[in-house]
Amino acid sequence: ATMETVIKERVILESGGGEISGHGAAISQKKGASTVDDIVLFVAKMESGALATFEATRLSTGYKNANRLEIHGDKGAIRFNFERMNELSVFLPDEVPGCHDGFVRIMSGPEHPAHARFNPGPGNGLGYEDLKTIEAYHFLESIAQGKQGEPGFSEALAVARVQAAILRSWESEHWEEVTPILK
Repeated sequence: ATMETVIKERVILESGGGEISGHGAAISQKKGASTVDDIVLFVAKMESGALATFEATRLSTGYKNANRLEIHGDKGAIRFNFERMNELSVFLPDEVPGCHDGFVRIMSGPEHPAHARFNPGPGNGLGYEDLKTIEAYHFLESIAQGKQGEPGFSEALAVARVQAAILRSWESEHWEEVTPILK
């Protein structure tokens, strides 16, 4: 793992901006020490032996909210980008005719769960607020059915264990095992 604060000192914002970056915020003349990592990158080795790379940065220009996920395997690949949240790119060369030339774009539409409740016709994508409404619905439904907590604390603890291993790897500059953090 590697983490770096590239910009060691930042101007202090006087008010919030219109974007996560703070763009458009009122800026003071004061500067203060930065306490946030600008770049984080780590490699993980899964139990199966597969390798995974994870990266996050606040310094990539050209993106607004590119939360991306890509999974590549020996039988295909899939990728998702939150900036194009109504699309899924799939590469299944042995199962999808014409897919040998690259990824196929699958668009969200009325046939997908919950989509028709917001946009009855094809070609109309879901928005962020639609996803938050769907999320709230599932949360409230889990409470009504007494199934809240799944996923719950055990999943959150598993994430914390991975984060602790990443921090140890950054400090040791070696591979680190994901181990229990609570005794």
